Amino acid sequence: MSNRPEYAENFPFLSISEFEVAAAAVIPRLQRSGVACTFSHKDNASVEFVVWRDVDHYTVRTRAQILLSPTYSLPTLYFVSTLTDNLTSSTTIISLLEDVYKYIIPSTASAVLEQAGIYGASAISQGEIPNTHMLGFYVHPCQTGDVMNIVNQDRRISLDDYLVVWFGVFGGILGVGLL
Repeated sequence: MSNRPEYAENFPFLSISEFEVAAAAVIPRLQRSGVACTFSHKDNASVEFVVWRDVDHYTVRTRAQILLSPTYSLPTLYFVSTLTDNLTSSTTIISLLEDVYKYIIPSTASAVLEQAGIYGASAISQGEIPNTHMLGFYVHPCQTGDVMNIVNQDRRISLDDYLVVWFGVFGGILGVGLL
């Protein structure tokens, strides 16, 4: 019999060990969806992945991490994006929130995210990414618990499915879906 937890003891909140189980379980799902990703224990347990999108004549490269917020005990999405102009080959780091919404968040996801309360300046902020100490963006975890409870609808979500469900909402910010 396995001693790993099957369900979050205090759903939607996760302990570090519960997050590690959930993170390890989502990696194969991301890979099957064509997302290059890794599970890292460098400083904190994290799921790391890269997403490329073409928008107009630009290529957007987003390096993202999902970390467990020590304050909220909920998964938190952090990301840094670069914008390459395919006509001039110049590359810049996206540093304005308006550019996050213009180039990174797919227009198809905007309405869903706004309905879930994770849209606008109150949902995404700029700050230091804990594992890399780089300046980037992150999605405030303060809404995550409410969103997960709404999605959960009194069903028990296993740790193996926790981040799959989480990606159903928060993956849309970067245009990532799971198979």
